[in-house]
Amino acid sequence: MSQLVRFGRCVAPAAAILCLALTVPGCGNMFIRVDPATAAYVDSLTEDPLGTNILTEYQVGPEDVLDIRVWGDDTLSKVVAVRPDGKISLPLIGDVLVAGKSAPEIAAEVKQAVARYKASPQVDVSIAQINSYRIYLLGEVQHPGMVQVRNFTTLLQAIALAGGPTPFASDDIVVLRTDRDTGKEHVLRLNYRLLSSDREEHRPFNLVLWPGDTVILK
Repeated sequence: MSQLVRFGRCVAPAAAILCLALTVPGCGNMFIRVDPATAAYVDSLTEDPLGTNILTEYQVGPEDVLDIRVWGDDTLSKVVAVRPDGKISLPLIGDVLVAGKSAPEIAAEVKQAVARYKASPQVDVSIAQINSYRIYLLGEVQHPGMVQVRNFTTLLQAIALAGGPTPFASDDIVVLRTDRDTGKEHVLRLNYRLLSSDREEHRPFNLVLWPGDTVILK
């Protein structure tokens, strides 16, 4: 079957299978099959970073701690933990739903609520502690289970935090992800050799993980 070569990828039109070239010492070039749906998803993250990339704004989750400051009013200023239901409680205002929102979005919502009691309030919201950024590693890793991280973590970094692959691990990796905006479930099929490649065109496949992502090493 003839193949089309584009930007380092070869495409078999009938099978709709993408292949990426990988240089292996002593073996020359080898081609790794990449799931088309996974490749399309990775491309969407690269092309639309403001809409889909976690690096733009961290979204608050349960157990995160917020530092809320209403300037000139110590009564309304408070350091507060996000409850399991995704809400916080503030004096006068009551409950505010904050889960799934960024710090600037929360500040705007609190400002609107405070404006009912105080003219032209100035509100700042910062994240004092990140406690909801949890990822799960299963299968052929040395220490399977939940990993809690404090900073943006890539797929390779997460595997390292779990002790790395076991001697029985294959190159196949599955990432289960729920889209934060739509609730859609994504099943991303990746390859360990591809992630650890030093070629620039392969770097986007080393995904920055989202809170709640599940990584399975086969």
